[in-house]
Amino acid sequence: MTRLAQVQLTCPNCHRAFTTTVEQILDQSRDPTAKARLLSGQLNVVICPACGFQGALNIPLLYHDPEKELALIFLPMEMGGSDLERQQMIGSLTNRLMSQIPPEQRKGYLLQPKTFFSMESLVKEVLAADGITQEMLEAQQKKVQLIETLRQQADDPLALAATIGEHQDLLDEEFFYLLAMTIESYEAQGYPAEDLKKVQAKLLETTPTGQQLKARRDVMETFLKNPTRESLLEGLLSTEDEATREMLIAAGRALLDYAFFQALTHRIESSEDEAEQERLLALRKQVMEIRDRVDARAQATLNAKARFLQELVNSPDPIALARRRLHEVDDTFFSVLTLNIERAQAAGDRRAVEHLTWLGNALLSLLEESAPPEVRLINRLMEAQESEWDTILEREAGLVNEELAALADRLAEGMEETNNAVAERLHAIATRVRSRAQALSR
Repeated sequence: MTRLAQVQLTCPNCHRAFTTTVEQILDQSRDPTAKARLLSGQLNVVICPACGFQGALNIPLLYHDPEKELALIFLPMEMGGSDLERQQMIGSLTNRLMSQIPPEQRKGYLLQPKTFFSMESLVKEVLAADGITQEMLEAQQKKVQLIETLRQQADDPLALAATIGEHQDLLDEEFFYLLAMTIESYEAQGYPAEDLKKVQAKLLETTPTGQQLKARRDVMETFLKNPTRESLLEGLLSTEDEATREMLIAAGRALLDYAFFQALTHRIESSEDEAEQERLLALRKQVMEIRDRVDARAQATLNAKARFLQELVNSPDPIALARRRLHEVDDTFFSVLTLNIERAQAAGDRRAVEHLTWLGNALLSLLEESAPPEVRLINRLMEAQESEWDTILEREAGLVNEELAALADRLAEGMEETNNAVAERLHAIATRVRSRAQALSR
């Protein structure tokens, strides 16, 4: 498990003192999420309990990955101090790590940890151990810059086409993933993403990778509109792209039962074309292999969520731990939490039920707290009676504008296929926001 420490801080915003928990020893072998938190910048992010100000602490830490024999120490430049003091800090962190490793597992590399004075250089070392080179990082940065260039050219067809033609080598699946994440980030923050969506549509139509991804999306949409064993089999037969087949199998995993394989076997046996029989036999083998991979990933995810839940239950400060790892609190985590509550209820463990229920409510509050103010306002309106909307909007007049209304409409559009009632309520909120915004502008 990750080693935690208590520190006393003073908020730079409201100047209130408070105590929080920080991480200084990250051991990937004991905490499989340590690397993900390091790479995502989610380490030692603290929130002032008085004013909500959020920031990342720059404090010494040690990252350990025994599989790759990495022992890396971060000593921030602003820490200052003499060479002796820095060596003492390195020795202290190393000894704390060594104390939790059995003697027979201690190796020489632990006695000579690499020291870094910037988090960026430490992260690059971790990535290099994973085979991610500086050239790969620079290539990703080029893609990010290209997204911004294309966004600026969204309304200039000639310039857009020219830029797309000049940068075909960058337009791979990673680029489309970065573009999708950029659009999602814009919308989550309430920024207009129409230009990026225009670029995305153009790229899907005119580039080889885009056309492949569009075909994949079309296959998935066809299956999801009518998710049956028959439509799953037809979808698998309609493509030779393994990634598309894996997405279909992940989405339709519950349909891969005896009846599905019986139907596929019947197709194989009834085919009179030898080449077609071979194709179907290869498909059956591939489906079973992909199914096993999907199951293994799903089980690994459930195990990780269960470990995280146990860490929260055992932690002396579960809220501080949850704040640092809030990105791990998702639908799967809540499914694991609900399962544990049901098991505690079945066992008659009232104390465990109460604690887990409290924890779930606290995590929901943290998720709400971490959302942008516009999203929090929309959530409040969703929970309130319609007769209370004007009062709420009046109190939050600074957020009442066309951008808020547009955000509510976009959220509604995302819900139209899955929950029409919620979509209609969001559209109603957007209409009310526009009305109030016009009234406030007079």
